[in-house]
Amino acid sequence: MTATLEEFSGVIPPPIMLKQYDEIEPGIAKKVLLLYEEQVRHRIQSEKKVIEYLNRQITRSQWFAFIATSGLIIAGVIVAILLTRNGEQYSALAVYLV
Repeated sequence: MTATLEEFSGVIPPPIMLKQYDEIEPGIAKKVLLLYEEQVRHRIQSEKKVIEYLNRQITRSQWFAFIATSGLIIAGVIVAILLTRNGEQYSALAVYLV
């Protein structure tokens, strides 16, 4: 009595093993390949969705930073102008430089 153990590493069984599967159950090799193709399509689609989400998130973050920074600059200029009108030139200069 002889026992044989065959193993494979990877997603798709080697061709000889697919042939053996097909001898046991006709058409099963084609089903295995179709299942693999479907899984690959699904993985690619999922990765595209993640990349699109991350790109939108980065763009949103950049816009938020731009708006916040612009708001702070405008607020500083307004404060400096108001201090200058009240005769506090040195305070206005300090606010403007900060």
